[in-house]
Amino acid sequence: MLSAAFAAGYLLLVSLLWGALIVQLRRPSSRNRLERLVLEGDQGAGPISLCVPVRNEVDLLEDFMTSVERLVVPGLEVVVVDDNSTDTTREKLAEMASTRSWLRVVDAGLPPEGWSGKAWAMHRGAAEAQEDLLLFLDVDVELSREGLSTAVCEMKRLGLQLLSLRGETRVNNWRQGLLVPGAEWLARGAVDLNAVNASVSPEAHASETFVLVERVAFEAVGGFAAVRQQLLPATGLTRVFNQRAKRFALFDAPWVYSTGRDDGFRGRWARYRRRLYQELGRRPQVVLGLLLFTGITVLLPFGVLAGLIVGSMAGLLQLPPMWLSWSAGVCALVLGFRWIQERNSGRTGTYAWLHPIAMILVAFNLLVSFLSVETTWKDRKFWDGRVRTEGT
Repeated sequence: MLSAAFAAGYLLLVSLLWGALIVQLRRPSSRNRLERLVLEGDQGAGPISLCVPVRNEVDLLEDFMTSVERLVVPGLEVVVVDDNSTDTTREKLAEMASTRSWLRVVDAGLPPEGWSGKAWAMHRGAAEAQEDLLLFLDVDVELSREGLSTAVCEMKRLGLQLLSLRGETRVNNWRQGLLVPGAEWLARGAVDLNAVNASVSPEAHASETFVLVERVAFEAVGGFAAVRQQLLPATGLTRVFNQRAKRFALFDAPWVYSTGRDDGFRGRWARYRRRLYQELGRRPQVVLGLLLFTGITVLLPFGVLAGLIVGSMAGLLQLPPMWLSWSAGVCALVLGFRWIQERNSGRTGTYAWLHPIAMILVAFNLLVSFLSVETTWKDRKFWDGRVRTEGT
């Protein structure tokens, strides 16, 4: 009787939890989302410098330039910094710059001792840029036509000095579908946007993919020199802004841009292994909480359902149909949540049925990320989230 009551209580609590989460997804708050603006007259982004670090990214350059050419931004400048590429990236950039007056190519050179490659490339881009408004982008970003103008206008309206946006992460195949949405959900779910965007912020987070900043404030805090060692320099910069009482915000904006390399399962696995624990602020308690939540509320319902089906078929269990139906209903809620989440992120929801397998992989990747004190990214070694220098 006790075990039946316990099982009923568990199923009830999980049902209520996933039901509430689905309702929240269906009626998202606009408080931490960047909504589309209707721009009038000459209202828009105005003069702005896009700073884009690249390293061995020749396959992504054409799509990025096409995305930029669709923008209607007077005074747009694009500064692409070649971070010591060993493929044909440099030659491709020189060819592109010869036919685009708004494109400037900068050779980063070898980073000084103690600098991470990306932080140095972004530092070089900011130094070479001409405008007072800087946007740091990854090269796999595809901007929407009105997204940049809306972001600039909202930044000015709110009196912000730094605005970071979380866009849509593209899923190019079912192998990426096994990993990307679940990892994205865990990483984003661990960030309290209400706390990040509070007037006195107890937390500071950023998207490494899209960071819009005023040059005056950027230089006042020391720019990327202040976070020269960090694996995730944009996140580090936002934390420096927070320490110096500068105004910043992090909003969801899947319509502003999409991002995601077509690098298969292995490429995404490596990226999440490198970044997950870093993006969670290197907080062990957050990792433990996410692993427990995943196990108890996501994986256990499917384990219970599988156990009931196998036990009933083998004649080992004699249970009323209610238990089987209830367990199946909970699993349907979990899959429904994943489907709605993907639709809200701009994806089709095609891979929602892979959720149980996906979350096993994501949980394992998060654990590996947590345990990997040393990591290598683009031939550079990092220790505890910071560039590893000789003798350390």
